[in-house]
Amino acid sequence: MAEAEGEHRRSRAQYALQTERVSLFVAATLVLLFFVGGFYAILQGKEIVGLVSLVAVLATLATAFIVGKRANTEIAIAEANGEKSDDTETARGESSGVVEEEK
Repeated sequence: MAEAEGEHRRSRAQYALQTERVSLFVAATLVLLFFVGGFYAILQGKEIVGLVSLVAVLATLATAFIVGKRANTEIAIAEANGEKSDDTETARGESSGVVEEEK
């Protein structure tokens, strides 16, 4: 029973990792598309549309970086204090549930 649960947990973790990789690829493709599109719009004489596109891309990247950095810092502080929060468990793919053995 425990072996089957362990295998299931590993398969779920592998699926989550694959999903994360695909999500990052799609996000990077969209950012690149909007970035190139912004430059293209500027070259075609649509300065306002191009600048809005470029500013939106840069603001999105900056926001994602800041939020990610803050989350990582909070997790590191919690670990340094010996605390184990739900965020730490989620970031590491650990389950917060208690597994009960059958007798």
